[in-house]
Amino acid sequence: MALGETRILRKKFMEGIVYIVRNPLEDDNVYKVGCTSSGDAENRVRSGQTWNSENLDIIREFEVNDCFAAEAAAHQALFNYRIREDREIFKCDLDILIGLVKDSIMPWLSGDYNQTFNNDWLIDLLKQYDLGHIQNCGLCHNKFMEFINELLIRATTN
Repeated sequence: MALGETRILRKKFMEGIVYIVRNPLEDDNVYKVGCTSSGDAENRVRSGQTWNSENLDIIREFEVNDCFAAEAAAHQALFNYRIREDREIFKCDLDILIGLVKDSIMPWLSGDYNQTFNNDWLIDLLKQYDLGHIQNCGLCHNKFMEFINELLIRATTN
């Protein structure tokens, strides 16, 4: 490399799978979100290279066209749910976790998963109800908005 020349190191785009697994020996709602470029999550989790490979249940697999970028996006979306700083382990309700992962990896989804979700019906339904009288304080409003966000996330989860 010549003096002054810069080199950009970048991982090669690699098709693979973003997966969600659960160890039944862990607390409720504790999941690992990882990726593999080796073909399927089953081989990855059984190889002993991830979390505690014994007794893992594969919850979901998403085929993606860039597993490293998709995994990074999923981990960023789940940042507030991370319970082990040195691991890809998150504590979150499963429906919310799946919704956040799916939403965050949408640009990299391949095949049948690559679809946009149309939940306008849900927003229209909520607008039909005058819920303003319920929101009589800041705390009530925040709790209500939290409820609406969770409802929307669950609506996008298959």
